[in-house]
Amino acid sequence: MVTKSINDIVELCLKEKDYTTYNWIQWFVEEQLEEESSVNSILDKLNMIGDKNLYVFDRDIMRMRGEH
Repeated sequence: MVTKSINDIVELCLKEKDYTTYNWIQWFVEEQLEEESSVNSILDKLNMIGDKNLYVFDRDIMRMRGEH
């Protein structure tokens, strides 16, 4: 939903030829791409471990958040 909203804003900027806002919204585009990548990585790990080894998964999540 968030990605769609951002893409809708980008589309409107281009349609309206509002290049200043388009340039500004690119920060949100990049952030959303990073967040989607992080979530996909987490989902991949969850799928790999199944319902075992959740301790290791918790440790990985804490590392991703910068908390050791």
